[in-house]
Amino acid sequence: MNPYEILSTIPSYIGYVALTLFIWWLVHPDSFDKLIVYAYRLAAYISKQHRKRYIAKYIEHSVARVLRRLEKYFKADLRRLKIEWADVDTVEAILEKERIIIRLRHHKNMRKNVAEALLAYVSHILPPTVKAVLADDMVLDTISFTISHSIAKEDPHLVYELRKALETKYDKDKLKDLYSLLAKIHEIYEQNLLIRLVVPEIIRVCTKVYPKIPADLSEEVRKFIDYIYELVKGTLVEPVFRGKYFRTVVVRVAKPEKVLMHELEPHLNLIKRAIKKDLVNTVCIVAAGPYKPYWAKKLTKKTVETLNLKVDVDETYEAKYKGELNYVYCAVLRRTK
Repeated sequence: MNPYEILSTIPSYIGYVALTLFIWWLVHPDSFDKLIVYAYRLAAYISKQHRKRYIAKYIEHSVARVLRRLEKYFKADLRRLKIEWADVDTVEAILEKERIIIRLRHHKNMRKNVAEALLAYVSHILPPTVKAVLADDMVLDTISFTISHSIAKEDPHLVYELRKALETKYDKDKLKDLYSLLAKIHEIYEQNLLIRLVVPEIIRVCTKVYPKIPADLSEEVRKFIDYIYELVKGTLVEPVFRGKYFRTVVVRVAKPEKVLMHELEPHLNLIKRAIKKDLVNTVCIVAAGPYKPYWAKKLTKKTVETLNLKVDVDETYEAKYKGELNYVYCAVLRRTK
């Protein structure tokens, strides 16, 4: 084959490669995006300009993958990301209509750049009403860190930089409070109740009270987190949380032998009393173990039929319960009016 014939075949090969990549993108968009991220990562070692593109692409891809799961439970704000190097002491986030611009100081440590940008980006996935109303930045920061941690957990070095980036936002006298709250949020997340219950409730309450900024809301948010934390630990005594903004009842389904003896009436009566007497807006039905989820699901069905509640969550999944991996059932029901 002469040189002319070789050159004449190049466009057809390029066409085949382009078609293959296009089909790959259609069939496996996640793996294709991952390949693009790796390509950007290789280019990131060439210049600061390529580094910006890698960080933006890595975060967009990683966050989008997680947000597909989060959007099942609450509306997340997913925007395109642009990184800008700037001579700033703290990371700045500028929101535009369809993208977010993260301005930060460039570091030779690539993971430090990624960590700072990731925390700033994730902190803006919640509806803007939450940031506008909730004055407790530490609550929002620990939620953002926990979600970021779930994205970066395969890379211990990146997790370390995430923790450092979070800690630098607080004075030493506030670190003890930060670690305590972070531990609670993490335990709640491990049982998958952060995304299914806590965050949607915070969004619901903040959206309801907006544009007011209640002075006592932050304190009640902390108390609600403590309430769910007690549930996760298995030490919850009072099933009803009756606050000014949050009104929730948690129903833990009893052992099968107790259910068989009394059926589900005691549980249903608890829910009825909570709605009538305590005016609760949200009902959370939980159960853990090989048999309890079956009865919990029956209770959910009976509750919805009897009280005409809206089902937001109705799932059985594997999660940590009292420190051990187990089957967990969770239903979140809300009043329609």
